[in-house]
Amino acid sequence: MKALFCSLNNIGFVNPLIGLAHQLTDMSVKSYFLTDPFMHSYLRTQQLEYIKEKKPAFLIRRFHEPELVSNQVNAIERAILTLQPDVLVVSPNILGAPIAAERHNIPLVTMGFLSYLWETEQTSECTSPQMLEVYRWRTKEMFTLYNNVRKHLGLVALKKDNANLPFVGSLHLQRSVKGFSERLNTLPSQVVQSGSCLWEADINTKDNDDLLQWLSEPAQANKTVIFVNHGRTFGMPSFWNEVKACFSNSDFVVLANVGRMDEDVGEIPKNFFVRPY
Repeated sequence: MKALFCSLNNIGFVNPLIGLAHQLTDMSVKSYFLTDPFMHSYLRTQQLEYIKEKKPAFLIRRFHEPELVSNQVNAIERAILTLQPDVLVVSPNILGAPIAAERHNIPLVTMGFLSYLWETEQTSECTSPQMLEVYRWRTKEMFTLYNNVRKHLGLVALKKDNANLPFVGSLHLQRSVKGFSERLNTLPSQVVQSGSCLWEADINTKDNDDLLQWLSEPAQANKTVIFVNHGRTFGMPSFWNEVKACFSNSDFVVLANVGRMDEDVGEIPKNFFVRPY
């Protein structure tokens, strides 16, 4: 069996796919990667095979542009014709993947996030009206982008069906567990709870000397460590102040990555180690 993995040029997108590829390798599945050349040296460190493409096709900052997605479709279709994979596994926002999968009648598996991002046919009583509006808006915008790509390629536009969104695929791996999913009973049947899907390359401890030194100091020694990765919130409320209020001067040690956080870091508690990774 063969699996073709496609990812945009982002470590956060490609790492879960690498972890999945390693698991499939243990099951005698041959894995190939198709992504931006920026990621090739990283894939080599994991002994994973990749396909070289000359034209840009997997740039996250241009994921919605019809010209780029056209390159993406062509690259994926060339790989499908060459490798004859049994399944296509992709990171979020690969708009060319549903088109290539449709044309070649190949199952499409999409790697999701902790939360299911899209509007559903049914609504959960736990979901606020504000979040319902966010789901509706986000789904409408993404579907418009997808149909713009189809128009650019001379394909017929699709009608939105929340139970069968093309960019959700034949199988959607939501990176969560049942206890964390408030919308579990409203999700389409192709959405499955797949756990965290976390995978990270071996760290270089030489690059973390200051962290290791800080952790070894008496004030931090033998305390439970909590890791916080605060990304962008795009105008939505931040939880950074709540983290500080909850764990400041507590019996916990907090390691925080705020490299992409939109908010000001502000005063850092003594038991916090904060860096913009």
